[in-house]
Amino acid sequence: MTTCSKNKSRMITKYYPIFYWFLIGFLVLAGCASPNNSSEEDELTININGNRVTSSASDLVLLIPENTEISINTIAATYQFVDTFSGCQANEPIDLVLAQACSLFQQYYLFPEQLPTSLDGFLNIETYINHLQQEDPYSVYLAPQQYSEIISSLEGESAKIGFGYELLGETVTSETPLRVTRIIPLSRAWFDGLQVNDQITAIDGNSLEGLDLETILDMLPNTESAQTTLTINRAGEELIIQTASEEHIAFLLGDNKDIAYLRATQYTFQTGQLIQEDFESLKEQSNTTIDKIVLDLRSNGGGSVSAALELVDYLINNDTPERTNPILTTDGTILKNQIDYLGDHSDFNIENFTKDNFVVLIDGSSASATEITVAALRDYEVATIIGTKSFGKGISQNAIDLVDGSGIFVPSHHLLPPSATSYHLVGIEPNFTISTSPVSVMNDPQLDAAMGFLNTGTITVSRQSSSTLLLTSAFRHPDPWLQQYRYKFQ
Repeated sequence: MTTCSKNKSRMITKYYPIFYWFLIGFLVLAGCASPNNSSEEDELTININGNRVTSSASDLVLLIPENTEISINTIAATYQFVDTFSGCQANEPIDLVLAQACSLFQQYYLFPEQLPTSLDGFLNIETYINHLQQEDPYSVYLAPQQYSEIISSLEGESAKIGFGYELLGETVTSETPLRVTRIIPLSRAWFDGLQVNDQITAIDGNSLEGLDLETILDMLPNTESAQTTLTINRAGEELIIQTASEEHIAFLLGDNKDIAYLRATQYTFQTGQLIQEDFESLKEQSNTTIDKIVLDLRSNGGGSVSAALELVDYLINNDTPERTNPILTTDGTILKNQIDYLGDHSDFNIENFTKDNFVVLIDGSSASATEITVAALRDYEVATIIGTKSFGKGISQNAIDLVDGSGIFVPSHHLLPPSATSYHLVGIEPNFTISTSPVSVMNDPQLDAAMGFLNTGTITVSRQSSSTLLLTSAFRHPDPWLQQYRYKFQ
């Protein structure tokens, strides 16, 4: 009798965390035993000859990918699992990873009518996913390195430094310095004042002279809130800038330091807790009562559904009567009409903020888990929404490990906000539209509008030049959350 290896599946609202459990924050078994709970006598006896996997009881032939280490038990369990799905059969031998992915789509795909009736003509998983993407951009395959980095990021184990760089030579010299090529808007590096064309000459006091790029990258922080001190040559002037790799940013705004600015660049499993901790920390730093909040979710493409639920539960002080106030309704191939309620995800509530003193900033790249948060805050009239229309992604996916360390994102659920009106492919309209995107820390019309609203209760919407409008559909293929990772590996 073979044993089933543990594949991890996570539901991310973007395709967002889960398998047999709704939240992306939980790891579960991706079934590799027969879904019909077959008895031991029903199991197939497999034969492995070189890279070919066969059975006398089936016509299915699987090919083990070259240079891939997979246990015999996993191979046997995968073979038996795949053998139960006619849509995963072919007249020719089938790549093992392709076959496994096919069986998972057969079980959990939200749009089964789009699945091919067989694997004839598909050489590998990439060709299979490319076929599905003709109609569905949310079916995604990621090679092992990409998939590992994304999962690490979701788990809060990694964070971006916030700027791009280039080294034109093999090592750093006076003629070939390490140069900053771009600053990610609204990142910690952006707020800390790093600029394009800055030359980084030292990291934490250590000179970069003679070092290659790989060595330099090992010197830069890549975990949440990890600090670094950069020595910068800016047009001949030496500057010292302290920055960090940070997905969650918080500081005080306003002349009286009574506005809490809270930002998340994506939703990791830790986002709900970290934003709560950031707010409590700002309260301790302030010399006055914090009675206004700006939650900046611009360019936040989503991530963990569980983090969104926890954050909404923390931000909305409306937990009673018990289990009558929904945050999200999930309906699809795994969970049928599941409702997540206020009071079920956070043991704490923020103070009782309202639309008059709570602003959320969004733009066309605010998607998925971000939209879960924004829709709930909108529907309960807890916050005023400022910016541009959100991306419009109201479906979620399972993120599932494959046998070779790669992964797939399988769209599997519709997501509905408290109003029960879907924003999928439509987006969420702000209460006030400010279309001009931020240029710098000192030139951020959307944040300025938010502060003006919080301080005066009014907002001025001026006519904007079309050349400055955010491209709300720029990341339609693929979605914003994955874009940051796919870009890196292209």
